[in-house]
Amino acid sequence: MRNKLHPKNKSPWLAELHRKRDLLSLHESVSCDLLVVGGGIAGLMTAYFLLTETSQKVSLLEADKVAHGATGHNAGQMVSGFEKGFKSLVERYGLPLATRAQQDILQAWDLLEEIKKEMDLETPMHIFTGYSGFTKLEDLLEHLENRYWLKEGGLPVESILIASNFQYLKTIPEKFQNLFAIAPHGRILELLQTKNEDYMAVSMSKAGVTNSAKLTEELATKLLALYPSRFKIFEKSKVDKISLHKESAKVYSSEGHQIQASRVVLCTNGFEKLTIENGTGPNIDDSFHTLVKGLVGYMLGFYEPAGKNPMSVNYHGSETSTLKTETEIPPYFYLTRRPYQEDRSLLCLGGPEYLIPDRHHYDRDTHIFPEEAHTAMDSFLKKNYAEAERRISYTYFWHGVMGYTPSGLRCVGPDSLNPVLMYNLGCNGTGILSSIMGAKRIADHINHKKLEPSIFDPIYSEKK
Repeated sequence: MRNKLHPKNKSPWLAELHRKRDLLSLHESVSCDLLVVGGGIAGLMTAYFLLTETSQKVSLLEADKVAHGATGHNAGQMVSGFEKGFKSLVERYGLPLATRAQQDILQAWDLLEEIKKEMDLETPMHIFTGYSGFTKLEDLLEHLENRYWLKEGGLPVESILIASNFQYLKTIPEKFQNLFAIAPHGRILELLQTKNEDYMAVSMSKAGVTNSAKLTEELATKLLALYPSRFKIFEKSKVDKISLHKESAKVYSSEGHQIQASRVVLCTNGFEKLTIENGTGPNIDDSFHTLVKGLVGYMLGFYEPAGKNPMSVNYHGSETSTLKTETEIPPYFYLTRRPYQEDRSLLCLGGPEYLIPDRHHYDRDTHIFPEEAHTAMDSFLKKNYAEAERRISYTYFWHGVMGYTPSGLRCVGPDSLNPVLMYNLGCNGTGILSSIMGAKRIADHINHKKLEPSIFDPIYSEKK
């Protein structure tokens, strides 16, 4: 029975999406040079680089409509990090590989700016300093450890402020002393926009907010206009099977049509039901592809008066609901604000998540927004957000599934068993910048550029 409190999955990003394109489905068998599967931000960014950096014909298949999957049901944040701590990447892959991966993500900021300029994109993108707050010593020490290794790798390290009245200040190890500064407690609370005095430290990093659905749809429209003879988008065209050969692939849709291509790039969450047949060796379905897990994230939003600055704040150490299970990711709440329409701002809150079993069917139109998630988020907001009113009227409740690869990192590049199949998949909680990074790397592969080994390579993404 549908929860009466939350009658439907209502995303503010899709509410702003005023689409003008006609919907074209795959109604006959066709061929192309490069086929992109997935019409979210990863798929359209991949199409962008393939069109601008090659002369080949590109087609894109989307099971629903462009930007209506995870891209239209997310928090809309742009962040430069990973959900895994940088120290854990160093421990597993070594400092040089971990450093190169972080550099690749940081360079995606410049790629995004180039795309915006080249395509004359009008979708607002707000870039600013984002904040993360900490209440517990162990969380703060872990964050300092990550910053320590970032500095060891020669990467930019932004400020951390610790309250002058923090009772454990003198216990912080000597090796971290040059990574933070002391500030009045009130300054910490001001930056975090919180009234909860448990927060004793704040870190800063480059961040941003955008409507990723609107951005993706605008990019799709402009690419179709710029490359009418080289680019086609087929929506409501679900892929059922991919048959791989030595130098080509056949992709079969659920409508019975097929597309012949020289390369296929999966740009999905990695959490879809399809069969991959490898005609040149072991069955790829026995590899990591079926191990990708889906994590449903829950978000809500409400209006504030216009004129407030955009923001992005993560709150570590506060309790989330008990929905999240079987994941190594520490729970935290995140809060964003951006201009929304002419006369108001939109403040969004997320945090509670729920792990769904492998290949379990998730239907965003019927999946219930749990009462437990709503209660936890409402309680957090009223306890922590400095400007929260006693009674808040929530306008939007939405949820979306994020694909987590076994490694917890985006998977980018040719499949290790058959390079005809390529990947730019795995949201892993930080999708926008990593999608852009992955899209550029796919185009570099297609152009036979010599690339340094990367922790995003499929050979690393297949294992935990």
